Amino acid sequence: MPTTRDLADRLAAHVEASVEPFWRRFFPENRLPRFIAGVRTFEGTRSAVFNLLPALDRLGLERIGDHSILELATLEMGRVVGADCKTWWSLSIAEALVQYGTPFTANPTVAELSEAQREQLRIACDTTRVVDVDNGVLIGHPNNYWFVVARCERARLALELTDDTTVHALAIANCRRVLSESPCGYMDDSEEGRGRYDCYAAHGLHGSMELEELSDLRPAFAKAWESLLLATVRPDGGTLAWGRSGGPEIAYGDLRSIIGILEAGLAEHPERLAGIAARAVRTIVTDLWHDDAICDHRHRRPHWYLGPGRILERSCNHLANAALAAAKLRAMPPVEMNDSPAALDADRDVFIQFDPRGPGVWSFVKGKLKAQIPLVDGFTSDYVAAPVWPGLFEQVCDRGMPCGAPVVEIGGKRWLPVRRPEDVVYRPGRLSWRTPCWSHMVGWDWWRGSEDRPGERRVTLTVDGDRLVGEEEWTFDEVPDAVGFWFGESLTPLQVSWECPHEYQVITMAVEGMADWHSHYHPINKLHQIDIEPAKEMKLRYRIGPA
Repeated sequence: MPTTRDLADRLAAHVEASVEPFWRRFFPENRLPRFIAGVRTFEGTRSAVFNLLPALDRLGLERIGDHSILELATLEMGRVVGADCKTWWSLSIAEALVQYGTPFTANPTVAELSEAQREQLRIACDTTRVVDVDNGVLIGHPNNYWFVVARCERARLALELTDDTTVHALAIANCRRVLSESPCGYMDDSEEGRGRYDCYAAHGLHGSMELEELSDLRPAFAKAWESLLLATVRPDGGTLAWGRSGGPEIAYGDLRSIIGILEAGLAEHPERLAGIAARAVRTIVTDLWHDDAICDHRHRRPHWYLGPGRILERSCNHLANAALAAAKLRAMPPVEMNDSPAALDADRDVFIQFDPRGPGVWSFVKGKLKAQIPLVDGFTSDYVAAPVWPGLFEQVCDRGMPCGAPVVEIGGKRWLPVRRPEDVVYRPGRLSWRTPCWSHMVGWDWWRGSEDRPGERRVTLTVDGDRLVGEEEWTFDEVPDAVGFWFGESLTPLQVSWECPHEYQVITMAVEGMADWHSHYHPINKLHQIDIEPAKEMKLRYRIGPA
């Protein structure tokens, strides 16, 4: 049976074969282009180079073309504009500097730089401006950024760029707080404690692995994430099918989580976890890299903040993540990988609870019927409580027009059921919940403001053979101007039937090729829609499954 050592070799071969063509194509004169794909290059791209070069070092690669890794690192160090860097970008630069040597004054990558260039590096490593120290809170950032700040301050202290431990201690305390508030082992990423669980919640696991001060919390988070990965794994190597920053690239996070759990010796099913890693690597190597760059902007849609201007940044991170994973897998004892269909594609009917208030995900696989139904708090289509499974049940990415949930217009605004579900009841083959209000999000982002209005959505989903049967009841504080409901179809044809006591009409429309109609994974080709005469109280019943 193949082992994780084989996986390391495959990742290393991918990096070795890809990095020089990537550099030659996009950095022909060893400098960042100012535009890419017609868009201004994203400000964090240079920091991603700092993520890549030390990772290549760790893998044992010494050169790109005619230049040593150290020469290229020194070139980039001299070009940093400190004011352009914060959070992740500061972290990449600070941790790269630590890898090349501490303290800062003894670092060989900065020895040839002018004092003005060194000052820009000092500024770049400092991300304390995102922290309100007096009130002990982050400024405009969700909970996962506490881990970024903690690591960044740890690096600055090691580099002797500061001797003030205030922000580091505050960040560690808040990391511990957000983890300790999570009785089920899944970190709520919402700074308001609303119950937003997505791929960023994995920072609870990663933080407990990377920060020794949190080591006592590792076992609980490792156990929780192993359960979630095993429950949600798909044949394409992906797991969580909802939330921002989703899509095939989530395989990187899965691989990082799995390596952390295996390294710590905390896996209950190491062969199955390693099998998921094998699927993730297949996605990373074969589906995410074409024409010398990351390709998840093509024929699918990433979240808006991961747009084309970040192609080079994310391509650097792709190669860096693959290189670091290969180095770590080579360093740990080999684990046999069971990625057989019987192990990873088996039938399942399980509800993973994220916190006692109701959030969780129902993962159901039996024959041709496959679905995840996330019950979480959110702010855009990526978070609605609706069936999602790439290729079968698609969810439009990053929009206020979700599939599988009511879309309501009142007073010239759009209202969606995106708040944390309540009254959640699961039993095998059946899930019910209540969303307690209707929400309008400005720009469909959490930091741009929102408002809620009275009303609720009640849903029961039941499995009937190869069909999901949905029964919905909606109430509003006034009669809506319009109510719509639709499902998106991509690779697998869907069969949908509707029952509704109100006047309605059914429409099937081709949307193939339309810019707005893409999921994180595929173009959406067709919409199955019901248009209903609005009322203050409404009901809908539907049956949906593969045709």
